Amino acid sequence: MDTYRIYEQFKATLGDDAAKALAETLGGMAEELRDSVTKEDFRTLRESIDADTTRLESALARLAEAQERTEGRVDQLEATMQRLAEAQERTEGRLEQLTEAQQRTEGRVDRLEATMLRLAEAQERTEKRVDQLEATMLRLAEAQERTDAKVAELAEAQVRTEASLTRLDASVDKLTAAQAEMASALQRLTIRTDDVVGRTFELQFRDRLTAYLGRFLRRGKIVPNDQLLEEIEPHLSKREIDSVLSVDVIAHGRVEDEPTYVVV
Repeated sequence: MDTYRIYEQFKATLGDDAAKALAETLGGMAEELRDSVTKEDFRTLRESIDADTTRLESALARLAEAQERTEGRVDQLEATMQRLAEAQERTEGRLEQLTEAQQRTEGRVDRLEATMLRLAEAQERTEKRVDQLEATMLRLAEAQERTDAKVAELAEAQVRTEASLTRLDASVDKLTAAQAEMASALQRLTIRTDDVVGRTFELQFRDRLTAYLGRFLRRGKIVPNDQLLEEIEPHLSKREIDSVLSVDVIAHGRVEDEPTYVVV
């Protein structure tokens, strides 16, 4: 029996010491059998040993393959865990971004509420000024009535004093100019008041879209100008884009389950 060949075959699988011990054992068995059995018995025994050796090698090969598959699964598991860790990091980053965006939104809402409060206070002051203006106009009307009476008296006295009539005419001209100025100021104030009322209604419409259109426009949302610009820019000319962007408010939702835009 070639014990060195047996040692070389099993050294890589079993290790140096175990392979050497197996080769020595099999060699010793072969020597004993050579002294105690016939050649035919020795051949049978050798075939049996070779068969056992083949089965052992096959079992070791299967164990090596199983070990290789196990290592492959471990590598896949480690790769999967690495991907899960990266996904977790991305999720945490996205959560931080959403938290910052929420904080910015709350800040904008606070600023909008402060602006609306200032507008309400300005509206209250404007109403007070209008009341004062109405009171002034009432006093002017009463003064005008008194002036008309005085003019009538002066007209009756025209024959007696031409100089007094001249002074009265000058006073009337001044009063007429003052009335014209007052009318102009009232018109300008009315225009400004209308602007404030319109702007206040626009803000109310933005904040209470559902209250105004909720029964007709489902899932309604205000479309920001920057988003609107991205949607219409590829399809409209510059003049048409400017016309769309000049409107007060554009909302988007569904009317009878159809996508619908509302232009205010």
